[in-house]
Amino acid sequence: GELLDWYLVFTDDSGIGCANAGECANSVSCLADGGQLSGPAFITECEGDNELDLTINPSYGGGGGPPASEYDYTFVIADANTDIFEDITMDTDLSSFPPGAYQICGLSYLIADESLLPTADGSLEVSDIEDQIDDGDYCADLSSGCTVVVIEAPVSPPTIAGPLEVCAGEPVEWLITDYDPSLNYQVFINAGSFSFFNFVDDLLTVEFISGPGEICFNIDNPVCGDEETCIDIVVLPSAPEFEIIGETEVCPGTTTLYTVE
Repeated sequence: GELLDWYLVFTDDSGIGCANAGECANSVSCLADGGQLSGPAFITECEGDNELDLTINPSYGGGGGPPASEYDYTFVIADANTDIFEDITMDTDLSSFPPGAYQICGLSYLIADESLLPTADGSLEVSDIEDQIDDGDYCADLSSGCTVVVIEAPVSPPTIAGPLEVCAGEPVEWLITDYDPSLNYQVFINAGSFSFFNFVDDLLTVEFISGPGEICFNIDNPVCGDEETCIDIVVLPSAPEFEIIGETEVCPGTTTLYTVE
């Protein structure tokens, strides 16, 4: 016999522009692909550091991504704690951002749909953008992974209240007046000898034997750098010990002699 006709029935319509198996539509499938973001998934830097001018690019496992003539790529920046997105931008420079935790996700989109992309309104979350994409509101695709950036605030040197002159052999206290329990404080005695040292929370107690002394209060901050306040201490010699010898009970109007040894 003769083969008069033939056709193929696709059970998976993705990528061929067909709405139903065997029935081709005129529309073209969305080819947006957010890929996988390059670089570390977690970054911690200090506010204003040049390292926050990030370079992040998508990778496609050896592929080239969607056609550049029809698709473009941008980034969604959101609050990492609330998921509320703050901006859609091609600029991943966070050096002007205030301290906080941010999430950067890649977004591939059809250039013809750029005007349909959402804008930040203070309530829209990244999950809402994913829902809009799934609902077909516009042709786009979020990256399969995001980058979390934590920006820490620099700290000021600690402020210390306490005497600058002490007597040898007497315990003396110094107080950190702007103490923050979330920070890690260290105290170093760089000069002078002492017989007693105790540092708890915001209070330092030292008994110097001789001087001059120097005490340094340090805030350990591995991200923004340590901050330190040092004070110079004059250690005065202790007063000589002496004994007063004389009567301890006297009558009114009488004269009593005392000697000092």
